[in-house]
Amino acid sequence: MADWSSEKTLDFIEEYRKYTVLWRSSDKNYKNREERRSALQELGEKYSLDSKSILNKIRSLRSYFHPEHSKVLKKKVDHMMTKYIGQAGLRTSICFLSCKVMKQGKEKTR
Repeated sequence: MADWSSEKTLDFIEEYRKYTVLWRSSDKNYKNREERRSALQELGEKYSLDSKSILNKIRSLRSYFHPEHSKVLKKKVDHMMTKYIGQAGLRTSICFLSCKVMKQGKEKTR
């Protein structure tokens, strides 16, 4: 997986985004293990990987995203959030996770 091109990684992120059961806690099937397992298997088939490798890739992307997102938030002081793109635009592609985090934070405060 370490030899994934930026294009393949961006494609993976877009596919991962489609499977909301894997990342959106408000999805009705988010807690359904079979649905999640099925989604991981489908992703695995598309990228010729097993479910464990898909989970590792997702964890890797999330680990990359969170520090990058923190950098953006620090630079937000000057209201130029879109200027900071990060490596190969990956941060902007996986930005849907930050929307998830923000929405969860709002839901918890209600």
